[in-house]
Amino acid sequence: MTTDATITIARACYEAYVAKDHAAIEALLAKDFHFTSPLDNRLDRATYFARCWPNSQKTEGFDFDVEVYFGWSIPHEAQPGGFLQDSGD
Repeated sequence: MTTDATITIARACYEAYVAKDHAAIEALLAKDFHFTSPLDNRLDRATYFARCWPNSQKTEGFDFDVEVYFGWSIPHEAQPGGFLQDSGD
């Protein structure tokens, strides 16, 4: 994937989040999409949309063909596909 294509996809994702355009983000995320954060460990697509999409006003980051870890403990405290309770931030 070229840098321009990556930027175009990331921009379209951010625009979908801002517009709360569920159909647009569904079309952009891969079918095998997984989401990990300090509270969530490798959530599948369906769980991501049920748990995270309604609260998507927080900053989202995207990863293209790499794994990025930003400040949580490895191994993750939550089981794969699970999550920790949000502190309400």
